[in-house]
Amino acid sequence: MEKVYTDQRMERRILIDPIWLPDDEFRERWEAQKGEALAFRADDESSFYTDKGERVRSKSEVIIANALHRNKIPYRYEYPLQLSNGKIVYPDFTVLNLKTRKEYIWEHFGMLDDPHYRETMLNKLDSYVEEGYFWGDNLIVTEESSRHALRMSMLDAIIKHYFK
Repeated sequence: MEKVYTDQRMERRILIDPIWLPDDEFRERWEAQKGEALAFRADDESSFYTDKGERVRSKSEVIIANALHRNKIPYRYEYPLQLSNGKIVYPDFTVLNLKTRKEYIWEHFGMLDDPHYRETMLNKLDSYVEEGYFWGDNLIVTEESSRHALRMSMLDAIIKHYFK
């Protein structure tokens, strides 16, 4: 059944609205979806860039983005997500399991020593649950504190569990 579509010339594929897309085409369409990313403040002089050349907000986000990229896992950085109450949030990563076509929200909380940051984190997690995003299902959470760093072995285990 899959070959019926993939065996067609591109000129003909354009005329077809398939119920199934090959992985490469599905990935291309998924990655092409555009959303207005959260802007960096004008006074923000931090310069963290991924291997893909994207600007991110922390060294840990560089590590996560590079691990996803290295494993050929499609992701979007700070892609807007509109909640049912109309509020727009910007998860750190929206990640796609290409085999299952399932999307995940991946949040990294990197300043757990800061009480205000922790409170904001808990509120954000609550809003995700209200929207049907559950930790361990379609919500991936990594965290750090000054005494507990993000470890590559943990990232590798998460990637293997959700995307391999």
